[in-house]
Amino acid sequence: MAGLALSLSVPAAAVAGPMEDAILAEINFARAHPQEYARRLMLQPVTAWGRALQAGGQPSDPEALAEAVDALLRQTPLPPLEPDDILATAALEHVESQGAAGHVGHNSPDGERFYERLRRHGAERSAILAENIAYG
Repeated sequence: MAGLALSLSVPAAAVAGPMEDAILAEINFARAHPQEYARRLMLQPVTAWGRALQAGGQPSDPEALAEAVDALLRQTPLPPLEPDDILATAALEHVESQGAAGHVGHNSPDGERFYERLRRHGAERSAILAENIAYG
């Protein structure tokens, strides 16, 4: 997702591609069916799990996988997440500003914090805001 270069004049949810849709579907399945998702994780060999998460194919930490499974088994189902044009537009702006500057992190290269950036784009002040960034 960090490699997207799109015009900010287009509604961001309208430019989401198959990868973004697949990620949201995976997250929503885990939210709606946490015990089933835990069972899926338990059926995967730890080495396959590690290769999926780490470049170079090194096995992941089996204890981290066990912790994730345990948390999912105890989790009550949650409602699905939905794409949001305001959040997506703010994220695309952040990608463009970070890429140009070679910057990483939640704050913009000019020091603007992520919640300031989201609110500048119109996110509600009372909303609970969070950001997840992946580089690769």
